[in-house]
Amino acid sequence: PATIDVLNSLGQRRDPARLLRLATMRSSEPAVASAPLRRAHADLLARPHASQLRLQPLSDDEVAGYLDLRVGRDLSREIGAAMHQLTAGNPLFLATAIDHLVRKGYIVDSRDGWRAQVPAETLAGAVPASLAGTVTRALEELAGDERQAIDAASVVGTEFSLWLAAHAADMDELALEPVFEMLARRRTFIVREGVVELANGIFSPVYRFTHGLYQEIVLEHTDPKTRADAHGRAGRAMERVFAGREHEAAADLACHFHGAGDHLRAAQYLRVAAGNALKRYAPREAAALLHGAVTHAAHLPPDERTRVEMSLMLELGQAQLATGETDLGILTLRRLERRAGDERRHDDRLRALLTLAEAQVGIAREAAL
Repeated sequence: PATIDVLNSLGQRRDPARLLRLATMRSSEPAVASAPLRRAHADLLARPHASQLRLQPLSDDEVAGYLDLRVGRDLSREIGAAMHQLTAGNPLFLATAIDHLVRKGYIVDSRDGWRAQVPAETLAGAVPASLAGTVTRALEELAGDERQAIDAASVVGTEFSLWLAAHAADMDELALEPVFEMLARRRTFIVREGVVELANGIFSPVYRFTHGLYQEIVLEHTDPKTRADAHGRAGRAMERVFAGREHEAAADLACHFHGAGDHLRAAQYLRVAAGNALKRYAPREAAALLHGAVTHAAHLPPDERTRVEMSLMLELGQAQLATGETDLGILTLRRLERRAGDERRHDDRLRALLTLAEAQVGIAREAAL
């Protein structure tokens, strides 16, 4: 506070003085704590003898320049792209990342100069704990409405619309938009990406987390119940908008209902997403989605579980056969055949037997018969 008083006092001087004042401030300062500083900042800029330099993230060339000085040109060429991708050009993150890699022995200063002990792609995955700690501290400094907004945004995804984030946060869009705009101007967590037309014909602003790391850390630090409730609200909002054409958003719907713990809807939309994958001739993706659907079906009440699980297991076995994993597909279908017999579901048992016969015609004729 005393520093702000000095800046204000000097900024109001009328007589000339050969004095240059250079003050730095983080755009990520929480709005409540930095209100006096922001008022002083605005007052100083209103005077003709004050100017502002807004620093941008470091470019590829600037990251390379820093690394040239820090670890030498040879290693800079080897790891520069990975370091820029890891840190998104944030100078603090870049310095922290290099400190961490040196401390852990991933890069070493040898007699012949600096060199990497592991491939560059491995370095890109070595996110230092101190980097995550920096983001966590910034998260803890947010005002209450900012934290609520950013928590809901992390549930929606790395890129998100105001419309869906408002549903996830259970907030009015008109109340939420200025909060996002403030965060976007500070460029700490998110930036404004433009406008998107939604499935219902409405246009909504779009924002993006400045780095995937931010979204992951925010999501990790969101209360589990808050996170599950936000997923449920987002999923139900999308369900209403895509009514009658849910297949267009099946993967996102499955993701939200999985996060909400809604096993029936999660299984349902994973199945639809698997159907979309099969239409794209992606049986391996379809098999993975159907495996997730079967896992969700196992949590349903007994009567509902049997009905849903039987059809999913048949489709899973067929998808596994389509990927060339014949043994795995036959194993899934045999499990289905036994369970269908035990449950006296004769139609399901017949479908399993026919699919087993078809799968084995070319490899084990007697078994097929």
